[in-house]
Amino acid sequence: MAHHYGDFMRNRLPGSEQEENKKKEKIMATTIKELTAHLERQQEEITNLRSRVSNLVDELHTTRRELDSFKTKVASDMRLVSKNVRANMRPA
Repeated sequence: MAHHYGDFMRNRLPGSEQEENKKKEKIMATTIKELTAHLERQQEEITNLRSRVSNLVDELHTTRRELDSFKTKVASDMRLVSKNVRANMRPA
């Protein structure tokens, strides 16, 4: 049968100290459970945020590619317009 140090110490203390220690241990256990649950929630939030950041980075790269393509097409259209305007100009 395995004994824990806390059990050993609890048995050596007077009654009121034993009760006080039991209360402290219960509070600590509750606090540890709450902190563990809080850490698990934070880890889930961090995972969700990392996923969202990754998606936003992907969207940003896509938007940049689309913008570059748009600029190239506008520049090409403007060259065509300029060429057509020059070709249609009549000498005075």
